[in-house]
Amino acid sequence: MSYIVEIQEIANGVGIAIDSIVTSYTVEVDSNAGITLGKDGASAYDVAVADGFVGTESEWLDSLVGATGVDGDSAYDVWIAEGNVGNTSDFINAITGDDGRAGVDGVDGAQGIQGIQGIQGIQGVAGTDGIDATPYDDTAIQAEVDLNTAKISNVDHPLVETAVPSGAVFTDTIYDDTAIQAEVDANKVVVYSFAVGDETTDITTGGAKTTIRMPYAMTLTSIRASATTAPVGSTIIIDVNLGGTSIFTTNLLTIDATEKTSVTAATAANITTTALTDDGEITVDIDQIGSTTAGTGIKIYLIGTRT
Repeated sequence: MSYIVEIQEIANGVGIAIDSIVTSYTVEVDSNAGITLGKDGASAYDVAVADGFVGTESEWLDSLVGATGVDGDSAYDVWIAEGNVGNTSDFINAITGDDGRAGVDGVDGAQGIQGIQGIQGIQGVAGTDGIDATPYDDTAIQAEVDLNTAKISNVDHPLVETAVPSGAVFTDTIYDDTAIQAEVDANKVVVYSFAVGDETTDITTGGAKTTIRMPYAMTLTSIRASATTAPVGSTIIIDVNLGGTSIFTTNLLTIDATEKTSVTAATAANITTTALTDDGEITVDIDQIGSTTAGTGIKIYLIGTRT
């Protein structure tokens, strides 16, 4: 066997680049020249046989494998050997590190689309009927009129009525019972009622929740309020104004909690303005509502006589 050897002469000095090649030589060397090759050596198996091993090469290879060693101590056994006390659960807890810090919150997701509109609720129950007015009984006045009325005859005057009080002096003026009729009218009870809001919507506090104008003049003798849904948690407090001024002083109109009418109120309304003028502006303020259930369907009833 022959080899090619390349020999390079390197110059290294001042003013010359390091490792600069100056001269290159190539020499062919024959490795077998003057060399005698030795014989192949014995294998490890042959050496073992020569040393007295009896068996095949496979048996010799098996003989090289040592016996299985004894089991080593577990991590728990080592932990106990180091002086710790406890069962395997204690050991696991001991080698378990503290919880890591909580991660930062992720960014909020985009707002979802608006849900579909819910179905319409069922219609509320019908409100209670309003209170009936107490008709004025003019029986006593009519009896007085009948008692003092006499049929007259032989009165030759077209303006004289045929029924006048007894003892009347007849002139060219007919008998006029306007005074009696006025007394009858003055004692006829009238009730004027109106609503504040609808039947199903919760009432809210505020001024001038409704505004109406009186259809006639009247002397107010009583006032009431009712609710379709009773307030819960606190009392409904109502103020009624004529021309922007309250008709009450200290005690306003109230509907107590769980009640539907002011008739059962613990404190009655104190009316100070009784003369309601024809076409007078009436406004209603809601000063307080139920704290748990506000109340619905408020109505106001003005009770009195026409003037």
